[in-house]
Amino acid sequence: MKSNGLRENQSADLNTLTHPLVLFSISVLLINDHFLKIYSSSWLTGKLSDFAGVFFFPILLSAILNIICKSLNLKQSHIAMTAFGFTVFWFSLIKTIPFFSHLTENLLSKLLSYPSQVICDPTDLIALIMLLPAWRLRTISEKQPNVKKSKLSYLALGIAAIATLATGGPLITSVQNLDVYENTIYADVSNIGIFYSSDGGKTWAEVKSNIPTQVTNNFRKSPELPVSFCLPNNLDICYQTGQDAIFQSLDGGKTWNTTWSVPSGRKIFLEHSSSYIELGPYDLIHLEHDSKQVLVAAMGTEGVLVKTDDSSWESIEVGYAGPMSSFESKNIADAMHTVSTEFIWISVMSIVLLFFNVLVNVIKPDNKEFAWLKIVGAISVISFILTVFSLPFSHFQATIHSF
Repeated sequence: MKSNGLRENQSADLNTLTHPLVLFSISVLLINDHFLKIYSSSWLTGKLSDFAGVFFFPILLSAILNIICKSLNLKQSHIAMTAFGFTVFWFSLIKTIPFFSHLTENLLSKLLSYPSQVICDPTDLIALIMLLPAWRLRTISEKQPNVKKSKLSYLALGIAAIATLATGGPLITSVQNLDVYENTIYADVSNIGIFYSSDGGKTWAEVKSNIPTQVTNNFRKSPELPVSFCLPNNLDICYQTGQDAIFQSLDGGKTWNTTWSVPSGRKIFLEHSSSYIELGPYDLIHLEHDSKQVLVAAMGTEGVLVKTDDSSWESIEVGYAGPMSSFESKNIADAMHTVSTEFIWISVMSIVLLFFNVLVNVIKPDNKEFAWLKIVGAISVISFILTVFSLPFSHFQATIHSF
């Protein structure tokens, strides 16, 4: 783009990659994906990745496209618009349509040769507001006189590409095997180790040493499904695992009723969110603790379910395997609280969105840039509206548990 007689800066995108804000966002993505998500995963770590990635990815993509299309003599500003437009388009698809999130997940997994996780969550669309400062930053760099490409620019490009592809999502753990030895419950947690509970499954800790031989031998094989047994002190009461359900019999196994099942809203949302979700039940064990009958079911990536006598089933986390924090509500009131909290956070982000739009209008860039920024702003507003309307049909359904 020509401005004031100056030639278009031929290395605008590469130079922008060395800007402190871009380098900071790349660092945030690397630290968040490879440390925070693994050891302290939460809604915040998920949003950090989206905001940091959306900020520098279109600049990175524009730089790569400029290098590839150098011989075509295309205007850098047009290539940049294409890169920013593609970012909006694909990010919106993977966050709203399960097919595209799973497709991206599979492509990354094959490319990197290890499991990648792409969460389909419409609330992440709010991160598109980061396109506004990203575009403005790139525009400022493009208007500067031609600056020679430095080695740091190519180094930043390589690190940014690695940060984008080699994302280390949350550690995927699953509980499928359970065992009882000397009134202690043991759980085999994949990718971590063996955990134990001495209080009837309420709290768990990793076994550091001296794992009982019986437990080790039992964990060498998967449980034969369905798992079925009757309580030793009352043979009329029996339990059996089924497809996404646990059944109970009060007549010695002649007839069965469902004592627990996966709520339909939760199952649908989890399946849409990621292809790495494992919904049990798998193994099922019982023991007597404090003169009460305790049942524990292995629920794959959802941790374990614990039931004491006539109480309801309770979801418990074991070694990072457990219910997602947004889906732990036990009733309508808890679900409403979860949704209202998300509305508050999205309202805060909408204020940030308005701030950036006001900032763009105050700066008053030239007409072409202003038009493009208004388009990005409009897309961000639409994304915000879609996010708000998607909440009642996603998180609200998924938070309701009838255990």
